[in-house]
Amino acid sequence: MSVSGDPAKVAESITGKAISDLNSKLEEALAAALKLLGSSYNKAVEELRSAIERKAEELNDLLKSKAAEADLQVKLKEESIKAEETSRVMEEAMRRLRQDRGEWYVKFLRKVLQSLQEEGETYGGFTLRCSAEDLGLVRELIKGYRGLELSDEPVLVVGGVVATSKDGTVKLDYTIDQIVRENETFLRGLASRELFEVV
Repeated sequence: MSVSGDPAKVAESITGKAISDLNSKLEEALAAALKLLGSSYNKAVEELRSAIERKAEELNDLLKSKAAEADLQVKLKEESIKAEETSRVMEEAMRRLRQDRGEWYVKFLRKVLQSLQEEGETYGGFTLRCSAEDLGLVRELIKGYRGLELSDEPVLVVGGVVATSKDGTVKLDYTIDQIVRENETFLRGLASRELFEVV
């Protein structure tokens, strides 16, 4: 390209055109940069939002898990307390049964002795063992029953008797302890209801 004329004007014209071209390219570059920056910003914001939502969901799940764990711990502790209190009531009931040797207990022993006398006819009689506290009472009561002997060797029971056939082949447990063991689930449930059910 050939340029002629006043060098200052030519230089000014070339410089002006170059500056104009440069400004145009700078504006394009700036627009592209802003577009890229806006796109990157939007992407970064979206990624941040997703990360926050994921973390919030994780924390929510953790919170639910901790709440369920806390509920379970509370229930276990509550059940433990109920079981301990029910056991205390059962122990107190057994203590009172050991001390109460009233009319009900004499009737209970007479029924047991009657049943053992009838069973004893099949097995040739029974040797009875009872608690140390009951030796005198049982010794007195068996006077009216045949085929029953009382051992002087006591057993550690709340009340009642353990009977062994003379040949040792049959053992019958007519103790209060055995009756309670056989009915423990029912008795503990009854005690628990009385203690903890709100009326």
